[in-house]
Amino acid sequence: VSFLAAGLLCSLAFGFRYKNDHGQLLLYCVLCTLSFGFVGFVDDYLKVVRHRSEGLTVKQKLLPQIVLAIVFAVIAYASDSIGSGIMLPFTSKRLELGFFYIPVAAFVIVAVDNSANILDGLDGLLSSNSSIAFAAMSAYATYTGIVTENGSLMNTGVFCLCMCAAAVWV
Repeated sequence: VSFLAAGLLCSLAFGFRYKNDHGQLLLYCVLCTLSFGFVGFVDDYLKVVRHRSEGLTVKQKLLPQIVLAIVFAVIAYASDSIGSGIMLPFTSKRLELGFFYIPVAAFVIVAVDNSANILDGLDGLLSSNSSIAFAAMSAYATYTGIVTENGSLMNTGVFCLCMCAAAVWV
């Protein structure tokens, strides 16, 4: 909870410096993080407060993850600033997936969330891995935002940097 609170509050405080017509990427990142964080919170709440050693069952955890992932994939697909393409790193090329973007994005979102859930149970392994990943994503988003003069990517870079700092701090 402290990791998410620190990262999200800093993101909202510093992220709106780079505004443009497509500045909703920061809010997209924050809402997606909050939504999946809530599922994790419910799981931890059941473990700690209700003394259920297993927390949520696999089905109880996977169903909201899939629903949330599909919702966020559809929002991303419909968004002008994200769309149906995937940027190929370190190139100016974009791989257009069309409608197949939704199942691919939903699968990636659920896979990343579950990998974070597995790492979270391994005594601090999540924060060290997350800080490295967030730092790399921040550098890439910031660089791409500077080159393309895209304020949305600068917002995303700030979000990733704030989450990196929160992971290191906590």
